[in-house]
Amino acid sequence: MTWTVEELQDVSLNLNPRAEEGKEDKKALNSQIFLINDTSMKKTITLEMQAQNIQEVVKTIKDIASRINLLSLNAAIEAARAGEDVRGFDIVAKEVRKLSNKVKHSIGEVRENVGLITEEITWMNKEQVRLNRLSNEGKWIYGMRKEKVERSCADSKERHGLRCYRLRG
Repeated sequence: MTWTVEELQDVSLNLNPRAEEGKEDKKALNSQIFLINDTSMKKTITLEMQAQNIQEVVKTIKDIASRINLLSLNAAIEAARAGEDVRGFDIVAKEVRKLSNKVKHSIGEVRENVGLITEEITWMNKEQVRLNRLSNEGKWIYGMRKEKVERSCADSKERHGLRCYRLRG
């Protein structure tokens, strides 16, 4: 069978745009996947930093607990000497109050960091759902494009006797 230029142009005009659409859809999907992965990595790094902040706050709380134990020992000693000098209790009480305020502040920091970590984890979960949805959409789009190309190929074979090759995927 001989082909006319018009027939070849018809086949080319029919198949090329569909192939280009498929390429563009794949490129857009890959771009979205890259963006989500990149952002997820940044969020993971942020989570790691917040976890380190929590560890530092925990160290502070441990230090405070240690100092409170020492102050309680001092208070016991002062209680034993209550008759001699009562002024020492005032110093101990002030130190205990300072440490109590520091503990309250540290607990606030822990709560804030835990809240931030929770927000980051929630965001990552939402992005994972979005990534799965995009992946499924990409598979569906690819399947639709593949069907179109196969229909065009079958049409070209029927109309022009062209041999078509099966698409992979």
